Amino acid sequence: MMMCSTVCFRPACKTCGRRGSRFDDFFGLQEALEQATGRSVDLVTTDSLRNPYFRTSVLATAEDLYVR
Repeated sequence: MMMCSTVCFRPACKTCGRRGSRFDDFFGLQEALEQATGRSVDLVTTDSLRNPYFRTSVLATAEDLYVR
């Protein structure tokens, strides 16, 4: 049985995107999450969710896990 989980977050820090390119930030985050979880991670942006049913489902079930 394949298990799938989705984590959605919206980074909102003043330094996001400043230390390097967005490409480096995006894939650096993916690598850091993979190392932290020990699992393969697929990152997608909300703009890339083109299927309206899947997008609605993902956004409706999104939860804030940590808010500072």
